[in-house]
This record gives sequence, C-alpha cells and structure tokens, in this order.
Amino acid sequence: MPGKEEARLLLCDCYLQLDLLEETEEKMMKWMPEGDNEEAWLHLMLRLCFDKAAFEEARPYALKLLSLDPHNPRYVWKYAQTYTLEKDFFSASRIASDYFSSHELDMKSIELMILLLFSSSFVGDIRLYEESKQTLIRFARRTEEENRTTILRALSKDMEMMAPVHYFYIDLLNVISEISGGKSKEAESWLGKMNDKKMKNVFYYPENRSKVLKEENDTALHENSHIREEPGKSFISGRGAFSPEDTKRDSRRKGAGRGSVSWSIAFGVVVALFIDFFFGFVSGMLWYYRAERIKNVWNGVGFAIFVTFYIFLFLINLE
Repeated sequence: MPGKEEARLLLCDCYLQLDLLEETEEKMMKWMPEGDNEEAWLHLMLRLCFDKAAFEEARPYALKLLSLDPHNPRYVWKYAQTYTLEKDFFSASRIASDYFSSHELDMKSIELMILLLFSSSFVGDIRLYEESKQTLIRFARRTEEENRTTILRALSKDMEMMAPVHYFYIDLLNVISEISGGKSKEAESWLGKMNDKKMKNVFYYPENRSKVLKEENDTALHENSHIREEPGKSFISGRGAFSPEDTKRDSRRKGAGRGSVSWSIAFGVVVALFIDFFFGFVSGMLWYYRAERIKNVWNGVGFAIFVTFYIFLFLINLE
C-alpha cells in the first residue's frame, strides 16, 4: 500500500494526465509544502507549468530541481527547456554549453546535446553549432547500434517541428544522414520525405555562410553580453536568429516607408497649382504612404518615366 504522500503524488499525476490543470494546481499548492519528497513534487510542478505553457513560472522550480543535483543532465535539460519553449534559444544554448564545458557527452546527456545543436542553429552561433554537431556525430559513430537508433529518433522528432525555411534545415538533415550512414532504412525513408520539403528560394547553410552572417551574429552576441548573467531575461536578438519573419520585422514596422506630412502637403500643393487639384491630392497621398518606393523610382529609368508622366498630365491640362 502506498503511503499518504505517494497517494497524493499519484492522484496529482492522474489529474495531469487527464488535463485537469486547475484541479492539479489546487491540490499541489495544498500538498506540496507538506511533502517530504521534494524532488517528486518538483517534477510534477514542472509538468504542470509546461502543460499550462507557463514557462517563466516553471523556471524557479527547474532551478530548485537542478540545485538538488547540479550535474544531472536531465535536470539541466529541463531548465534549458524553460527558455527554448519561449524561443529564447540564446539562453538555452548558454546553459547547455556551460554544462558541456565540464562534462563529456553520454547517453544521459544526449537530449541536452541535441537541444544545444538546435538552439545554436536558431541563434546563428556557427562556432557553437559546428562544435556540437561534430561532437554528436563522433559520439553516434562509436556508440552501440541501439543508442544510435535512439539518437536518430530524437533528432527526427525535433526536425519534424522545424520549418523548411530554417537556414540550417538541410545541414541538420545531413547530420541525421551522416549518423545513419545509410544503414537505417527507417531513417533513409524519413530523410527522403524531409528533403522533398527543401525550398528553392532559401539559401541554406553552409551556402549562406558569409561575412555578413557572421557580423550579424557577433553584433547580436555583443549587444546581449551585458545581460547574460540575468537569468530572468530573454537574450535572443532578431538579428541573431534566422527566421524569415524576424529578419523582415524592421520592414514591417508601423510607418515604414512613409514620407513626412509636411513634404506630402508641399508636394500636393505644387502639383495642384500647376496641374490639377485632384492630381495634387493624389500625389500628396502617394508621397505620404509610398515615399520610399517613389524615391527608388527616381533612380535611372524610373526617373525618366516619372517626369514624362507628369509632363503628359501637364500637356493634357493645357489642352
């Protein structure tokens, strides 16, 4: 027969599996302070926070769990997960990198190494990405077949969640292919399907490994260097990540490409006086909303077309 605390833990676990999150939280808040098995309660609390998508709330519990066994790679992985699930890959990669700076890779820490591999790819830290990639490949080659299968499945699981627009998509597939070595029919079949998703208009790594890419990453890391020791903050920078949505963020900002109000009024008044009021109004509005594009038109052939168009309007008005 389980004891009182074991029964409470089992009951909370049942609530979690049934997705009864409010009931689970209510019970845990009541019973956790009374419990002696702190480690078991912390594991449950992390599961609850992850199910609630309350990743910042989970962080203190993950740190507490890690303090009980600082060299446990599974606990380090759980702590790093509180950042990756918030897309703060910079912080996650630092946490994993710190662990491997003093620990060798083994099967217990394989999840953490895979987290480091993917996080460094999202941040664009090429040095860290290459180091983790080569370490993982070397380990997978010399380990047993059963372990290699486990590694391939873990990598495949994470790749399933990655969009083919990610710049490291193909290189990560190549990592899986290299570990498989053509020996796993399951892996080779899966790789064929994933490679079919490759996009023609994306310059995948290492094809896009340019000076600009390196400078953007170095700049992002430099800008964030003063807050690396603050665990409660997100360190990832748009310029350090390679999501197309992030890189286009500046061009989509509110008011991007607009002209000033004063120039729009002045431009509209001049056209209204010398050509027509309606064209003046339209010209002023166009300048306000499309100033950047109009400026581009002024270059080369565009300038000639622009001038010819207004001369044509002027001649029509004279007739």
